[in-house]
Amino acid sequence: MASMTIAGEPFDIQWTNASARLMRLRLADIGFDWNRDTKGERLSSAMVKIAWALLPYEDFVKFKTHEDMYTSMTDKEDESLFAAVGEIFKAMSTTAEKKSTLKKSPSQESNSD
Repeated sequence: MASMTIAGEPFDIQWTNASARLMRLRLADIGFDWNRDTKGERLSSAMVKIAWALLPYEDFVKFKTHEDMYTSMTDKEDESLFAAVGEIFKAMSTTAEKKSTLKKSPSQESNSD
């Protein structure tokens, strides 16, 4: 779980199967493209969108759009959001590593030795 502050209010986001499904759905609804939107200048915008998409429903409904969430943030709150999304990225990569390890068949493991 990762914590952030938006408009002076604390919010928690986490990486679970359910939050991952919701995030993919919410990001698809706004036309988010991982390859395009997580590069260079767009990265900070992408992090706001990802944090918004990971909010639990009771917090998600407080912001009509990711822009509403962003405009309600203070400059100092950017840091907590970026740190929270960074923790989620770590959790995502750990989950991906576990899945790739679990998917290896016995023949693949013996071939990699």
